[in-house]
Amino acid sequence: MAAQSSFERPTETEINLHDIFWYILKNWIVLLICMVVFAALLGVYKRSSQTKAVAASEKAVAEYNALTDEEKAKIKAADVPVQIAASTIASSFKKYLVLGAVLGVFLGAAGLAVYYVLNGYLANAPAIRSRYGLPTFGIVPSGKVKGLNRSILNKLTYRTYNMPKDEAVRLIAANLAMHLKGGDKVLLVGTMPLKKLESVKKALKEVISVPIETAGNVNNEADAVLALREGNKVVCVERILGSKQTYVDFEMETLAASKAECIGFILME
Repeated sequence: MAAQSSFERPTETEINLHDIFWYILKNWIVLLICMVVFAALLGVYKRSSQTKAVAASEKAVAEYNALTDEEKAKIKAADVPVQIAASTIASSFKKYLVLGAVLGVFLGAAGLAVYYVLNGYLANAPAIRSRYGLPTFGIVPSGKVKGLNRSILNKLTYRTYNMPKDEAVRLIAANLAMHLKGGDKVLLVGTMPLKKLESVKKALKEVISVPIETAGNVNNEADAVLALREGNKVVCVERILGSKQTYVDFEMETLAASKAECIGFILME
């Protein structure tokens, strides 16, 4: 395989509505918070305005009742049924709670969509192949992702069932082996802390026959950049919805400038 010698950063990021949809659902906690906040704000505001209206009615009735018969005869009595007005506050409050919750969902979803577009996180293997023209060898699952988040993440990454971490690592090693030959050395780089890369190295060393090392973040660490010139096969390790495309773009530019052979990606949850 020829070494990757050039990389042109895309002038526009393709917006995948499918990915945005699942990204919004993945952040359902944010939507829930928006629902509660907007429901509370709108409900409390409406209750406050109605309470003030009832208080004004009470005052008006009290002032009217304090007038003499002669004074009452000079004005038109507008006896406000205070008790009825007060009883309507509770039902109206519930209605505005629901209205606020719906408003919160829409505004929260809109905010997440804008955040997704502006930040441009790597979403899945197809997005990587489309942007960088490189394969993804597999995904290292996280034991912390469960329930609804797990279901959404599986759909986002086109997986049909939950794969145990050991099996996922074996699959990565098998896919990676098809791009290696005898005497090759693998160098893991990424736009994440070295600690994350070391965890991937530790898992792969048990199931891969070639030497494997880590170089760190080539955007921030000089030693990582220097390691690219040692002739190793480079594998980029990035996080799903955690690694920004802009940062990975700079990483790919550095790899291209070093004439390092980038053979693909490993994704982490």
